[in-house]
Amino acid sequence: MLFDQWSHNPAGGIAIRGAMAAVVGITVMTCWTISKPYIKRTNWLRQLLFIGAAFTFNAFLSIAPVRVLLVAAIVGFFLPVREP
Repeated sequence: MLFDQWSHNPAGGIAIRGAMAAVVGITVMTCWTISKPYIKRTNWLRQLLFIGAAFTFNAFLSIAPVRVLLVAAIVGFFLPVREP
């Protein structure tokens, strides 16, 4: 109810958009911090495919982020690890 009221207020809408931008930035930085140690030259393509699929599932297919993370964890668990 509060979000609905604030989104119709011009100042509230600006504040909500600013907060959403901050949330997206924090989320992207957190994802990078967590995944950076695991990205190597030998598996960068796999990581790029995971990131692209997760983005597609969430942004275009409207699948909840928790479900996307769960599917990624299950697929990652069963994928073989190739050592260089």
